[in-house]
Amino acid sequence: DAERLRSFTQDLNSFIYAALQYVTFNTDEKPFPFCDWPAPGKAEDGPNYY
Repeated sequence: DAERLRSFTQDLNSFIYAALQYVTFNTDEKPFPFCDWPAPGKAEDGPNYY
């Protein structure tokens, strides 16, 4: 089912985004499994440019 695959890839992208933000010191919020799984749409906020 295409909708389930789309939902899974959005969740996976949100996780990868949160993990990379933490590893590159752009956030102090620890990624899953140290906190809750990222909410859908959280990564849509876009990158932080300094």
